[in-house]
Amino acid sequence: MLFHCLDLSGIGGVLRPGIVHRLDKDTSGLMVVAKNDVSHQQLIRQFQTGKVIKEYQALIWGLPQKNRGRIEKPIGRHSVQRKKMAIVENKGKPAVTEWQVIERFPQGITWLKLGLRTGRTHQIRVHLSSQGWPVVGDSLYGGGKHIKTKERGLPPKILKAISRQLLHSCHLLFIHPTNRNLLDFSSPLPKDMEDLIKFLRTCADRID
Repeated sequence: MLFHCLDLSGIGGVLRPGIVHRLDKDTSGLMVVAKNDVSHQQLIRQFQTGKVIKEYQALIWGLPQKNRGRIEKPIGRHSVQRKKMAIVENKGKPAVTEWQVIERFPQGITWLKLGLRTGRTHQIRVHLSSQGWPVVGDSLYGGGKHIKTKERGLPPKILKAISRQLLHSCHLLFIHPTNRNLLDFSSPLPKDMEDLIKFLRTCADRID
């Protein structure tokens, strides 16, 4: 970024020039990167004030009974496992995630659309895990490949192909930092998520 953008001082830190927000490692999809310091500051302000619309899609273990809902639980650093975040009722930061079912599958997996109203570290993964719905492939929060095949109805071949948490940043909507135009970006599902959805659909009738 510093090589290509001459008006970027690295105000996000020398290792993160122009980086406005973050995605968890192995989460796919859209990110915003600023090309100059003025844009960087304006975009960060939009994220901090909740003016950016952020939508994700995920495949989760579990079958929510309702078609949509809202998770509002504070998040903070795990008291023992410092690489993890957790629901921390007294000292955690406010966090709100809205979810909607796209499709349910008999194998015990649900395809969700998620909207972030705050931007805490690992927020979606922590919130979904707290409901008993860990993201498929998320070994840190209970959705990893180690879950027994017999319990989940998936063949070992499919489980072996899941190499990350199946979480995707699919939609970002924000105001251009200088001309004030509304910018709307979308990203299609990556191949690993598409392949699993196709497999789930071909193996059994879907649950409405």
